[in-house]
Amino acid sequence: MIGLELGSCELELQGVVYPDGKLDLVISVLVTDIQMPVDVDFSGEKLEKDLSSEAELIAFDFNSDDVMYTEIQGNKVLFYAVEDLESLVFTPTIEVSEGATVSPASGTAQDFSKSVTYTITSEDGVVAAVYTAEQAGDVTMFGFEEWTASSGSDPYYEPIGWATSNPANSLLSGVPFPVQRDENSRNGVYCAKIQTQITNSTIAFIPNITAGSLFLGTFSTNILKPKTSTKFGIPYFKKPLKVKGYYKYEPGEVFYDNHTQNDSKKDQLAISAVLYEVEEYTESLTGEDLTTSDKIVAFAQFSNGEKITEYTEFE
Repeated sequence: MIGLELGSCELELQGVVYPDGKLDLVISVLVTDIQMPVDVDFSGEKLEKDLSSEAELIAFDFNSDDVMYTEIQGNKVLFYAVEDLESLVFTPTIEVSEGATVSPASGTAQDFSKSVTYTITSEDGVVAAVYTAEQAGDVTMFGFEEWTASSGSDPYYEPIGWATSNPANSLLSGVPFPVQRDENSRNGVYCAKIQTQITNSTIAFIPNITAGSLFLGTFSTNILKPKTSTKFGIPYFKKPLKVKGYYKYEPGEVFYDNHTQNDSKKDQLAISAVLYEVEEYTESLTGEDLTTSDKIVAFAQFSNGEKITEYTEFE
């Protein structure tokens, strides 16, 4: 049924609610435009429960790895999707106030290349809240699908856009490369397999192990000062919100402090996100000052020493 709103008028209600839940109600209506009083007698039963007037959006989940961040701000749902997607069609799961309904319904596919309006109606039908879902920005995706091979008789592979500690191992005969392309991926074809390698070196300035390192930046081998070989970072011009990914991990059986075995320590992985400010892009933080430099603006790190056999999300 389609209702036509004609205007407003004054109401006066009088009645009785009986202990058994029945009620008698007299509704007096004054139609002001024509000064005509209208009386309506109503008899019925009180509802078994009071219906809620809440019409609130509780949660909005896009159910997609292509959406990295979602937040509810007032009556807006703002999301950040991976950049350069061919399609922004998602099927969100929506949670609203108890008893309320939402339209379009939860589980309905929508094209979010433009804003999408959702109306939440309270259980009693009195309150209707309107929310708008729209893309607030995009997210840079650094994946592992494309790899490039180095030159030489014993080439190593590196994911495009990333740097690794593989160049250092190219100087060590018979030592496997610590970062390798692997097909045991969570999705897509490839993932990065990072494995610290034992060098068995007796030379003082060459560590007994070569850490498996994968990072954004460049690697330039410095044998005398190995920690400066890793030049971390690429220019970044967006406001960072989060770093998200998936990992599996198996700790090494032996912990080394350079050439010395240390049984009091346990192997751990470390995943770090560092934002720092420089005056020239030729300047980089290295393995010597990545966590201590006064140029650091923001720092977040996730570490774990437990064996994880299934892909697990970190954020």
